Amino acid sequence: MPQKPVTVRTEPNPVHLTPGETMDITITLINNSQEVVRYEIAVTNMKADWFKLERSDMLLYPGEPGNEGTLTLTISLPADASPASYLPSIQVTSNRWSGILATSPINLAIKPPKLAAPDITLEPEVLRTRLGTAIYRVNLKNNQKQPLSVRLYVEHEQRNVQSNLIPPVIRLAPNSSGFTMLKIQPQRRNWIRADKIYKFRLAADDTPVEVIGTLRQSAALPQVRAIISSLGWSLILVMLPLILSGLLITFVLWPRQATNIRPNFFTGPVSCVQNSSKVTASLMMQGDKSIIEIDLGKIIDPPPNPDAEEAFKPILGFSRKSLLQTDEVNNTIIRISTNDVTRLPGIFSSLISVSPNGRYVAYVTARNQLMDDTIINIYDTETRKQRAVDRINSGFWPSHPIFNGDGSRLVYTKKVDSQLELFGLDTTSATTEPRQLTKQPNFLTPDLYYGDNAPGPVCFATDGNQVVVATPNSPTQTQVDFNTGLNSPPFTNQHSQTALEPITNIRQPAPAPLNRGECFVPTFSLNALEWRDQQMKSRNDKIGEAGCPLTAAAMVMNYYKVDKLLPNVKTAKEQNTSGKFAKS
Repeated sequence: MPQKPVTVRTEPNPVHLTPGETMDITITLINNSQEVVRYEIAVTNMKADWFKLERSDMLLYPGEPGNEGTLTLTISLPADASPASYLPSIQVTSNRWSGILATSPINLAIKPPKLAAPDITLEPEVLRTRLGTAIYRVNLKNNQKQPLSVRLYVEHEQRNVQSNLIPPVIRLAPNSSGFTMLKIQPQRRNWIRADKIYKFRLAADDTPVEVIGTLRQSAALPQVRAIISSLGWSLILVMLPLILSGLLITFVLWPRQATNIRPNFFTGPVSCVQNSSKVTASLMMQGDKSIIEIDLGKIIDPPPNPDAEEAFKPILGFSRKSLLQTDEVNNTIIRISTNDVTRLPGIFSSLISVSPNGRYVAYVTARNQLMDDTIINIYDTETRKQRAVDRINSGFWPSHPIFNGDGSRLVYTKKVDSQLELFGLDTTSATTEPRQLTKQPNFLTPDLYYGDNAPGPVCFATDGNQVVVATPNSPTQTQVDFNTGLNSPPFTNQHSQTALEPITNIRQPAPAPLNRGECFVPTFSLNALEWRDQQMKSRNDKIGEAGCPLTAAAMVMNYYKVDKLLPNVKTAKEQNTSGKFAKS
């Protein structure tokens, strides 16, 4: 037998494939002997269902050109092939000589499959509007067989455009769809000019998918634009400022009797509206649900058919379901259940409000205790319907909303830049937008919400129009008119008139572990507004920074109803003479 009767080589080599892919490999044999030989070809070290050999033998002659031949090896990987490195081999034998005459290893590398990118579409891609803000719907689809979190971002061609994604991060289940809302707002509105074009690019992190959107902003005053386009009207508009200036000077200089036309909203200190109903509300935890229980304190009619109950409609796609039940014994209990305990934890019980007439209940949900993505909800105990009245991305100040006497108006506190502001809305209208009542008031400061002022410094006057800002120990009170936002000068505060009493119609949530019973300890939070900024002993540490042991001890002593401090224990706030481990 010749020393090397046959030579074998493969191309390409190495081979890189992913599960589900196919590749053809060319096998070349060269007969180096001086005889006519039939060679047999075999593939080893590879699963039989992964490959297909064009033929298993080849007849070659001595000398060129008949001494060389080729055949095809097709590798087809199944979809469940494990990513790894493999080393199959081509072996050549012949019945003319014994043993393996030649081998050629194939370096096969199976790479992990590429994850399918999500589908992103924009509705509409081109939007024309005369408004100052444009709203787009962003649709997403997860094409993977595993959960996917998509973080979206927007890039603008122009610098004078702002955008806001609500929310910017979408979590999708395997092979599911979702959506978010995109708000585009140019900094300067187009009033009378030709259409302005704004282009932007919507994309997601770690994916090549992107969508190009266009905003075409038309003139907000098309009639004025048509007039300006006319030459004659243009001359009139040039002269109009001069004419108006002359009329204004004449009006100012014309002699007339001076009168005070500004109405006097404020006449002196006023009293806060007091609770006139027996309705109470409390927050309880049951498993992964937060339940607000409303005790009407009277016999009520059975609830309407749950199938006819209007579904809760939150803002911009936040999905939640309301569930109504009544107490089987006295028929006086209404329970409102939500699906996500993380958005309504037990500590949010201090953010629940009941209107003085007992008809409305307001409660607050948020993504975290920093009050990001806050939603203010109102439940009507008469119609058994609830709705979201405002959604605040950030800045909601953690204090309970305030109703007026008949529950038709609601006021709450929000931080704008570095200043606390009062916002209000009409609860009886389904279309009323929240509006800012104050503008950088110097009488509304964070310390009014701390310590003994935990219930908050805000209340409605008995007339239902004036909002009172004061504290039980404050020497003065300030009033804000709900309709105009005007505020009064400070009035001398008489406690018998303002009577900012502790909240009595909100019961504390069921204690951990998310159930009822006398053996469960009510929980306190070291970050509660009442004490988080108070200093501990003589160091600079505050309770909100390092008060875990103190808060835990207070929980235990509160459970055992120990309302006196030990002789050698100092209070966190030394001027507090009550010495109670209480929440206020």
